[in-house]
Amino acid sequence: MIPRPALSHRGSPCHHSFVRGSSRNAGRKVKKGPPGAKRFRSRSPKWYAQGVPGHPARKRIPLAKDKQVARRLLDDLVRRAERGNTDFPDVETSRKLLSELLAEFEADMALGLASRARSSKRVPSADQVKLTVQRVRDALAGCDFIGPADLDSAAPAKLTASPVRLSASASAPCPSPGDGRPATLASRSPPAEKAVCPDCRPVLPDPSCPPRCGALAPGG
Repeated sequence: MIPRPALSHRGSPCHHSFVRGSSRNAGRKVKKGPPGAKRFRSRSPKWYAQGVPGHPARKRIPLAKDKQVARRLLDDLVRRAERGNTDFPDVETSRKLLSELLAEFEADMALGLASRARSSKRVPSADQVKLTVQRVRDALAGCDFIGPADLDSAAPAKLTASPVRLSASASAPCPSPGDGRPATLASRSPPAEKAVCPDCRPVLPDPSCPPRCGALAPGG
């Protein structure tokens, strides 16, 4: 019978040696060898996965200390293992919009699952999560990416080569006619026809700006 994937606290046993008595090393963790040292076995604080497809039945894979994070890691392991074993495409994910996948990415990043440096075990701050998600949202909006089928590796290069910056032009104040300040690069460039703001709304010229100002502002 094939075991079902499950979480377990019983991973690799943690063995430590402590010294008991009245010596100067009493109560301290020491290496094997000092007189009076006794070996103790403690419970691992991590959650482990067992029964993952493609692994031995008794193989335990370390996940995380938090049970919620460990559960999501287990689901991800099972999903990738089953997709790799059967060689079937993930149809459910391909039908989702990139905005929905970005929301899932934001939730995973808030828990520290999307971090590359997992060895540090540091959860990113709320400001870092917000900044990263906003940058991804701006890139998707600037490249007109709606679904996974629209993803194109050449589109971001074209976006960075364009002189128009949506975020900078939307937040920059419009200069007054008599202030004498030179027009910025974004104001001298014509607005893109398909440009959209981070809120996925059309970007139109601000009617309150002077005619010579070409700054962009989110539409109502």
